[in-house]
Formats: sequence, structure tokens, C-alpha cells
Amino acid sequence: MNITGIAGALALVLVLQGCGFTEEDCEPGDHCVCGGVGECIRHCTGEACNFSCDGIGECKLFCEEGKCQGNASGTGSATFTCNGGGCNFITSGTGDRTLICPGNNCDMKCTGSGACRIEGCTANCELECSGPGACINTCNAPTCLTNHK
Repeated sequence: MNITGIAGALALVLVLQGCGFTEEDCEPGDHCVCGGVGECIRHCTGEACNFSCDGIGECKLFCEEGKCQGNASGTGSATFTCNGGGCNFITSGTGDRTLICPGNNCDMKCTGSGACRIEGCTANCELECSGPGACINTCNAPTCLTNHK
């Protein structure tokens, strides 16, 4: 195969894998995946979506009504915004991970190599980190816990 054939095959693979920027809505109960290469954004249209980030690049998840589950195992940053509260975010892989939870009652478990952070929570948010990166919970309430193993 010549160089033109190789470049064409690589371009086809990148398109099939989701290269560049993607933004989609997800229905409650659906499993919404951010894979491929580039920036990926997913919005839950109701309550209780199930998200995963397993691609390469920036992953942004939005759960307005709460009770969503998120999993980030890819390479790159992942930000999960849970305005309705009651969300759970489990992370591994590389890159920084952030859970923004102004609705409170959120949990985050980090085992990857990047920094892990909970922001915007004022009550009942728990952060557990077992990786080498920073472990930051900005909630100072007695009901908020941070455990860095």
C-alpha cells in the first residue's frame, strides 16, 4: 500500500471512531458513550442517564435533573456536571477528572493518574482517590468526605 492509501485508510478509521467534536443528547436509561478522538459532549435529557468516557480527548457530561452515573476510563480530561444532584462518577485512565455537583449528594471514586476534584457541592459529597494525582473536595461541610489512599 502506498502513502496515499495509508493516509486514506487512517482518515477513514478516524471518521469511524469519532474524530473531532461531537455533541449529542441522551435519553434517561440510555448508555451514552464518548469514544473516539477529540472533544465529546453528552447531555442527559431527563433523569438517570448512564455515561461513559473511553476515548482520547476532552469529555464533558451534563446531567441537569440528577441521578446519573458516569465512568471515565479514557485518556484526557473528563468533566461531569450534575446540577440535579445524586450522581456517581467512577474514574480511571489518565487525565484530570472533575465532578461539579451543585445539587449535592454526589460520590466520586478515582483510580487514574490525574487529579480528581469535586466542585460546587455544599453537602453529602464524597471523594475517594487511590491514584498519584491531587485529590480535592471543595465541600467543607461535615457531611462531605475526602479519602486519599
